[in-house]
Amino acid sequence: MLFPPPSSSLGVSPKVTVKISSGLGNQLFQFAAGLALARHRGCGLRLDLRPYLHAGKRSYQLDAFNLPQDVTLATDEPIEEGCRVHREPGFPFDPGFFDLAPPVHLEGYFISWRYFSTVADELRRTCTPRRPRSRQAEEVARMIAARPNAVSVHLRRGDYLSPTIQHLDPLPLDYYRRALATLETQVDGALTCFVFSDDPAYSGEHTNFLPNRVLVDGDVDHPWESLILMRTCRHHIIANSTFSWWAAWLAEAEGKVVIAPGDWHTPSALPAMDTRDVCPQEWNLV
Repeated sequence: MLFPPPSSSLGVSPKVTVKISSGLGNQLFQFAAGLALARHRGCGLRLDLRPYLHAGKRSYQLDAFNLPQDVTLATDEPIEEGCRVHREPGFPFDPGFFDLAPPVHLEGYFISWRYFSTVADELRRTCTPRRPRSRQAEEVARMIAARPNAVSVHLRRGDYLSPTIQHLDPLPLDYYRRALATLETQVDGALTCFVFSDDPAYSGEHTNFLPNRVLVDGDVDHPWESLILMRTCRHHIIANSTFSWWAAWLAEAEGKVVIAPGDWHTPSALPAMDTRDVCPQEWNLV
């Protein structure tokens, strides 16, 4: 990705700045929280992209969407003079968040729908692709549209298997069996399960219990395509992943049912990571 030149409007008026980091799901949470605070304060929003200036396995992905025109990008500007740096105090929603006033620089993950419920409609308009989809993605989209009870099923493995990540583990197959059983009690008609995973070999071998299963090959360099495809499904079985969380939250299908894990983190990490505010109250936790 080529970064755009710094905006000449930066620094003209106090802004909300939010540090963008990690993968697409986390980027969306950070952007959404920053947008909500900027709209609340009637000021501009800029995205601090400096974490992506050095090569790494993650890249900035929000440029795949139709970001509002008043959002600016910063890659080398220093934090505004007199700007307060606000670091997320903990995992649950912080009720004092909207007391923050610009200029403020936000640092954290802000993984809760409560941060941005006030700008939900704008976010759903924003998270539409501004690039043409691949031919393969268009074919899958047609398949999803033809199934009235299409279900996105997400298996996240990948870096969760790494010993360096100790707070997240891949969900056991029993979770997906229980999630399917819960979904079947709430939905009339045959289900078609579209399986998305960063470990297609594993998911292909172990998810044959899913009804009318369709294995979707995602493009690791264009994760937004998979997210948009998942969003177009009517129902969702998500992983303990911000990626599939966003696919389910952005979905607007009538009668949508979302199944999510009740235990998001490993047992050792749960005491320090209170997930009570992660999922909307209407989602089903199993």
